[in-house]
Amino acid sequence: MLLLKLWIACIGLFLTGSPVLAQSNEPPNVLFIAVDDLNDWVGALKGQVS
Repeated sequence: MLLLKLWIACIGLFLTGSPVLAQSNEPPNVLFIAVDDLNDWVGALKGQVS
């Protein structure tokens, strides 16, 4: 269990990067795409078909 927590911490540090290395004055390029068909039906969850 301790090894799993250590592994997750290492991955988190790797993905967030170092603040010392991120000294750019430009804003980051971020693209966020969200798609929803407004339908709550999922076969495994026994949802209702809209």
